Amino acid sequence: MKGASLTESIRPVRAQMDLDVGRLTVREAVQLVGFTVGLLFVATLGALLLWLVWPDYYEDWSGVRLVFASFAGSVVLFSGGMAVLVARLTIEDWKEYRLRLADWHAVAIEAYENNGGREVVKEMTVWDLTPSMTLHTLAVALACHRRAVQGTSAPWSVRELTGPIMLGGHRLGSVSKGAAEEFGRDLSTLGLIAGRGPGKAGQWAAQSEGEVIDLVVSNWKRLGKATIEHDEQ
Repeated sequence: MKGASLTESIRPVRAQMDLDVGRLTVREAVQLVGFTVGLLFVATLGALLLWLVWPDYYEDWSGVRLVFASFAGSVVLFSGGMAVLVARLTIEDWKEYRLRLADWHAVAIEAYENNGGREVVKEMTVWDLTPSMTLHTLAVALACHRRAVQGTSAPWSVRELTGPIMLGGHRLGSVSKGAAEEFGRDLSTLGLIAGRGPGKAGQWAAQSEGEVIDLVVSNWKRLGKATIEHDEQ
């Protein structure tokens, strides 16, 4: 019978997300600044070209002048708009990052205050249930009975038995995969499972918890394991 001591600490939990997601690195910030400056430079060149081709009040619009003016205006609008968009997105991203940090700090401080500024530690021991122990088998049988009453299909199967065993809202211990296989065979031998065989899950035979206890106690010798009196010693 193996046991394990676990420590449960009640403290502000770690964030379930990376708080730095979306945060600009120094390299990314430099790249965005350079990109924005480049767009502004292109927009400036477009504005300069537009100023050069713009006719004086005594000149008429020629075809070539109109083409260059349209091109320069498009460059100014596109480059300037992109520069404003990049700058706005960068600022909004930084604001969201700061708000995310502020929200999480508020949650952590609230949890810290609720615990009185102290860390609460709980000690508990979890045991591995083994088929060689009468009381362990009885606990597993009662758990299977309650699951069967609740409508669980084949609660004595390896898949259902493997893991924690709960009884009356309390965790009695855990069952390994190998132990679950042996528990299933033992429950069938004790008469708690009817019709179990190769390829057949069988049906739960006990009608009450009292009958479960009676079958385990009266038929325990069928398993050829230690007696109940030996377990108690």
